Amino acid sequence: MTIKKTIRDFSDRINERGVTIIDNITGLPHYEEPHKTTGFVLCINNKGTLDVDYDLRIRTVHPRQVGFVYPHHIISAQKSSPDYNSTLIALSAPFLDELSGHPIYRNRLVFETDPTFDLTEEQYNQVHRIIDAMRIIENSGMPTWRVFMVEMLYALVQLLQYFYLQTNSNFSKRPTRKTDKFRDALFKHFRTQRNVSFYAEQLCLSDKHFSAVIKNETGHSPGYWIRKRVIAEAKLLLRTNPDLNIQDISNELNFEDHATFSRFFKRETGMTPSAYRHSLTHWD
Repeated sequence: MTIKKTIRDFSDRINERGVTIIDNITGLPHYEEPHKTTGFVLCINNKGTLDVDYDLRIRTVHPRQVGFVYPHHIISAQKSSPDYNSTLIALSAPFLDELSGHPIYRNRLVFETDPTFDLTEEQYNQVHRIIDAMRIIENSGMPTWRVFMVEMLYALVQLLQYFYLQTNSNFSKRPTRKTDKFRDALFKHFRTQRNVSFYAEQLCLSDKHFSAVIKNETGHSPGYWIRKRVIAEAKLLLRTNPDLNIQDISNELNFEDHATFSRFFKRETGMTPSAYRHSLTHWD
């Protein structure tokens, strides 16, 4: 499947089917500007390499790597090797919303920060055996094929979680709904709420207990996740909205004033918003 064909078929096919497998991807759409993801994509890299700008940081995807791409992230493919080939399992945003209790949501915060990990050859082969079964189900014509696809996806994500656990100690072995609820609240309120106490209150927990739960399950404090989400959105606005000045972006993210936003941005990134925008010469 060529890059042009991927661009044409990607959204139409996913939106029509809700969940689908796309084989033999030889490249990903190269957006003129960063693209904010909407649905969910699980990418299994079969051969070659792909350089991807993910949340404004270049990552190189290698053979036998798995990548989790959730909604609301900033992504753009930069370049791929001539032999690059991957398999995608893609879910539309509405279909993903129906799976709020699915393990695809568990430890989502961890996968969003560290979205790729390596598989051994045996693990890679096991993953593809499940995908082979999913492919048969998708093409079976059964009226209930989506139900079975969700069940197979459940098994696949559980297996990947187990593989991830072998080498990543930050991944929670027993995720709870508390982390899910924090994630949902964060994506809903991050533009207006940056206080840990607000999110603790949403979960009916004390600040201390809330912080301990999130740190234990994700490896980072709630404050870390709040700052990360705000900075990602700020960078997106700075990069893709040249008509907005720094004060406009400060207002958009509900900072007290331009100076407060600039101090926050510099503390988190090492540069001012203006300097960051000026540094984006590779998009010219």
